[in-house]
This record gives sequence, C-alpha cells and structure tokens, in this order.
Amino acid sequence: MHLKTGYNGDAARTHIVGKGSKEAERLVKVTRDAFFEGIKFAKPGFRIGDISHAIGEFVEKNGFGVVKEFQGHGIGREMHEDPGIPNYGKAGRGPRIEKRYDSCN
Repeated sequence: MHLKTGYNGDAARTHIVGKGSKEAERLVKVTRDAFFEGIKFAKPGFRIGDISHAIGEFVEKNGFGVVKEFQGHGIGREMHEDPGIPNYGKAGRGPRIEKRYDSCN
C-alpha cells in the first residue's frame, strides 16, 4: 500500500531474457499494446465490456487469442478488487465506470 494516499499500484510486465524468437517478441509487443488499447476505455462513461472488447479485438486482430480463464482486476485500497476485467467481451456491457471522489488527495 502506498503510505501517502492509501492506494495500491500494480503492474505486470513481460520481458524476454536472452534471445527470443521473433514470434515471442511479437507476442510480448501485442500483449503490451493490448493493455494500452483497453486503458483507452478505462475512464468514466465507458463500461467494463468496452475495456474487455478492446483488448480481445486487438489481440485477435494480431493473430493471437486470449486465455479466458485469466483476467485483470480492479485495484484501489486493496490489491485485487472488483470488478474483474476479462480480456474478451462485448462493448457496451457490464458496469459503467464512474468517477469516484476521495478525501485522500
């Protein structure tokens, strides 16, 4: 937990150690870029399905697939918070993202 604000931060990154194949390098790049495609929709007014859809469409457009048993998650004062964020889904579905105000500024 961040001592100043009381909120957690979390990031998972993949790096190739040593010499990776071109396909492995491409997979790492596509997964990183898919994360940022989803982030475009992680703001008030959009829905969780918009994030999920953006990720899944980007991954499939680039010739890969998602592992449906794994998903992202919310984060705040706790490390793994709801909602779960699948890496596939339908745009316009799921909870709407709302701006939260907090006294820890």
